[in-house]
Amino acid sequence: MATEVSGSFEQAKQALEYAVYTNNKGVLWAHEAQLENSSTYYYPLDTEQRLISTLRAGELAEAVRILDGAFEQNLGGRELSVEMKHQLIGEMKGTFLKLLDQKAFMESPLFEGAKRRIIDISSAEPPDMIRAEFQTVMEELCGYIANKKKAAHTQIVKQMYQYTEEMYADSELTLYRVAEHVERPEKYISQLFKEVTGVNYSDHLVKVRMDRAAVLLRDSRYTVDEIAALVGYNSSHSFRRAFKRLTGISPSTYRQSGTE
Repeated sequence: MATEVSGSFEQAKQALEYAVYTNNKGVLWAHEAQLENSSTYYYPLDTEQRLISTLRAGELAEAVRILDGAFEQNLGGRELSVEMKHQLIGEMKGTFLKLLDQKAFMESPLFEGAKRRIIDISSAEPPDMIRAEFQTVMEELCGYIANKKKAAHTQIVKQMYQYTEEMYADSELTLYRVAEHVERPEKYISQLFKEVTGVNYSDHLVKVRMDRAAVLLRDSRYTVDEIAALVGYNSSHSFRRAFKRLTGISPSTYRQSGTE
């Protein structure tokens, strides 16, 4: 008797979950919830790894595309049994928990909240609601990564500024030398500097040198040729040309006019 009651309860529970799953508003018999056993979900390791890597990189748009693809393939284009749906959602929740267990997120203030939100996702809910809950978590995680990247980028550019201020007088100062100092690839810091500041690093270096030259030109102790060497130019001709290109007048005229 107890076994029969238990079986009836499980049938009723499965029928209810299937009704929610299919948005069925009419009468649903238990046998209608029994889908073919061959109807299984598709969530390969490659999909999981791509989802984790895109979220670690903070690439929300690509992560949403992967998530949408998984939901469409499994819960849009075909009907899964309630059991298969449970297993699929459980595996996807496991993907997000694996992601949270990585150092980048374990040390974040959102760790506990995001973990609880993932655990609380119920596979009994309609697919659209489950997908929306996953996306909310993804938006939070990608926002955190974006803020971390922004802070890291700001710090790198700050290091570049400081190193340039210290080394502008060295005629051999190049972007390659700066890249070595900040321990990042030359191409990477070139693009980053332009993205953050709006100017090329080479233009910034010239301005730092010319600003210093303008100060020295107001000091009569130094000749123009000496000032050129003091601000990192081996050729006084190159210095004069750079100064005029930036200020509109020659170093000699600047000195005579007392322009600031």
